[in-house]
Amino acid sequence: MDKQDVQLLFTTPGNYSARFISGTQFGCFDTVYRNFNVNSTPIVKTLPDITICKGSSVTLSSSGANEYTWYPNEGLSCVQCTGPISNPLFTTSYVVKGKSDNGCFAFDTILVKVIQPFKINVTPGDSICIGQSMQLMASGAVHYQWTPTIGLNNSTISNPLAQPQSSTKYRVIGSDELSCFSDTAFVMVGVGQYPVVDLGPDLTLSTGTLLEISSTITNGPIRKWTWSPGTDLNCTICPKPTATIKKNISYTVNVINAYDCPASDTLNIKVFCNSSQVYIPNSFSPDGDGLNDIFMVRASGIMQVKSFRIYSRWGELVFEKTNIKPNDPLAGWDGRVKGVIMGPDVYAYTAEVICDNGTPYFMKGNVTLLR
Repeated sequence: MDKQDVQLLFTTPGNYSARFISGTQFGCFDTVYRNFNVNSTPIVKTLPDITICKGSSVTLSSSGANEYTWYPNEGLSCVQCTGPISNPLFTTSYVVKGKSDNGCFAFDTILVKVIQPFKINVTPGDSICIGQSMQLMASGAVHYQWTPTIGLNNSTISNPLAQPQSSTKYRVIGSDELSCFSDTAFVMVGVGQYPVVDLGPDLTLSTGTLLEISSTITNGPIRKWTWSPGTDLNCTICPKPTATIKKNISYTVNVINAYDCPASDTLNIKVFCNSSQVYIPNSFSPDGDGLNDIFMVRASGIMQVKSFRIYSRWGELVFEKTNIKPNDPLAGWDGRVKGVIMGPDVYAYTAEVICDNGTPYFMKGNVTLLR
């Protein structure tokens, strides 16, 4: 016959009688009686979870049983005792086993949290313009204290908003929940004034003028220049660009100083063009000496010579160029007509020019060919 184990579960202590009946398939039965004494399970209690500073100690306690065993044993003054002194190096969960005289036992647990020394971290300092704000950031601690408090919206949080009126070095002291340890860090907030850039009064200039645009700066130095538009400028990122004045235009400069504070100013330029900007000589000597060999339209601020014609004293057209640039020797007359060198004489000319601003001029006169 196979052996069978029977388990009985008793939820309350006391004296109990149990009857066990066993039978075969043929209807044969037998009965066994057994008396039980169920002892009470001890109610083992220790302290609630506790937090200590590293290097400190705490006395644990237990109750509800007659004998106690603690584990693990690291950081304990005794293992089989009611109240060992606990001095762990790191956070440790201790379990106590309590046993009664009748051999019944139970467990309880206490967590001893150990606060460690720490270092706080802060975001690097930066610069702002006066009137702006910057958020300070610290981490690694539980409590924070910022000094000086001037310019801060809150001096006891990890991320206050700083708006100082002058450059300020802030100190933050961080501590843990029990003030076991602390650490200190610093953040520098540089405060700069907004620059002032002055391009001077607006100008009225003749077409073709080369203008070096300069400015007066307050609250510099300036680390970045940006000129716009870049039309007819030799440089758009330098302090003093040179502009070739052709049409009415407004130049704006945007500057940024060492604190990244911006400023801007605009220079308005109106242009004019007149006949005095065109120079056509009254004589030339095409003798090959390299001096005054070519008769041509010389001008400043003129975008195009629409036509340049030369006539003999009898009205015959001896030279003609259209849609040419001024000041171009290749577009001038060398004193030849159909390849033949002309002798000394007086010739008439006409010239139609277009200024850089679109103003047209018609000019005429006489020129003497010298030999």
